[in-house]
Amino acid sequence: MQNSKLDRKFLLWGVESVGEGWITMISSTYLAIFMTDVALLPLALISGAMLIMSICDFIFASSAGAVISMLRPGKWGRLRTYILICPPLTVVFYIIHFVSVPGSALLSAVIITFGFVAAKLFQNLSYTANVSLINVIARNQEEKNRLSSQRMIGSNAGRMLGNYLTPTIVVALAASLSERLLYPLIVIGSGVVYIATNLVHFRLSKGFEEFSENNPAEKDGDTLSLKAVFKVLSSNFQLLVTLIIDLSSNVAALVLPSVAVYYYKYVALRPDLTALHMLVIGIAGMSGSLLVRIIGCKVKDPRKFLLVVYPLIAVFLFCTRFVAGSVLLFMAFNFVVHGLTGTTQTFELSLYMDNVIYTKYKTGKDANAIIMGLSGVTVRLANILKSVLIPFALMTSGYVAGKVTPAVKASIINTYSIIPAIIPLIGFIFLKFFYKLTKEKMEEIKTGAKS
Repeated sequence: MQNSKLDRKFLLWGVESVGEGWITMISSTYLAIFMTDVALLPLALISGAMLIMSICDFIFASSAGAVISMLRPGKWGRLRTYILICPPLTVVFYIIHFVSVPGSALLSAVIITFGFVAAKLFQNLSYTANVSLINVIARNQEEKNRLSSQRMIGSNAGRMLGNYLTPTIVVALAASLSERLLYPLIVIGSGVVYIATNLVHFRLSKGFEEFSENNPAEKDGDTLSLKAVFKVLSSNFQLLVTLIIDLSSNVAALVLPSVAVYYYKYVALRPDLTALHMLVIGIAGMSGSLLVRIIGCKVKDPRKFLLVVYPLIAVFLFCTRFVAGSVLLFMAFNFVVHGLTGTTQTFELSLYMDNVIYTKYKTGKDANAIIMGLSGVTVRLANILKSVLIPFALMTSGYVAGKVTPAVKASIINTYSIIPAIIPLIGFIFLKFFYKLTKEKMEEIKTGAKS
């Protein structure tokens, strides 16, 4: 395939991330406040339900790549099969997880938890398949960076749509429809987009997973046994280091918007500005990804780039506590934080791609789906942190839905500015002192030199 053909055909690559980012952020950002202020569940029950949901999601994200690698390829290929079958099932269960029963807190919690867990089971498979296809389609590092950056652009655009349109629709239709009904309807709309965008990727990737129907050995050649999966995961300590590093951007992208909903309602006392805030940080994240799309080929060493950006993210995040009294300054600092985060995501994904090459070099096994699937684990770790952090912060402040107190305000500000600021510093330390797959090391591996 000629480079020009690849360029033309894959201009739309990353559109799937628009649908995925939209439907994911509706759940990630608004599930907590749906449970506290719409379903009216007790905080202790919410904390337990969210912890169960996050742990299950973490398990599914961790194992999705292994499942894909261990099962025989489907009719449409090892990866493409999942981006065709899984999205519709994901949408059905996402709708269910915004269903509550008035007057029955326990039943509502069970329905919400079941819907979430089932949705994540299928979404993790389609996510892993989509991100793994980058290594199948791209032939060199420049193409990998390009497709990865386009994926991040789509993801940030989807998050922006989810975070901006959801409160806008809720406010516009609140007079005629209850919030209890609105959230499932919003998920239906975003679900249609999610399914359609996956179909685009399914079409674009046609021909990249071809095998002979008359040659089973060719079809099953890359299928790994359980023993091989464990060997792949245990032989590369750098995978664990990469996961810790990757938390740096995901905490900012996933935890902060959920806390921001409470900030505008209880600190700024301007819940009407929530949608504007989400639009601002969405534009910021997308701008950062676009910047990488434009200049990414000029960044010769992603590791050095990340070592500069991580401390900046930490500083601006911590400083949000000093500007919490001014909505404009709060938005401005968040614009910078999410803009910087948008620039890191493509290069963080490249760390996983280096791990794929390194694992093949050490074990001789193609662990593409396993390793690239692990790039979704940090999203789940961020959600686990959120599921513990937000309910704990609210409980310790004496939170009562709708009641504004100084203790609640202080707790929300601390939750926003302290722990999320520590995570990028941890990422910096691990990248600086523990990550060994440097540019020089990877060049040695690619040229077959002894390490």
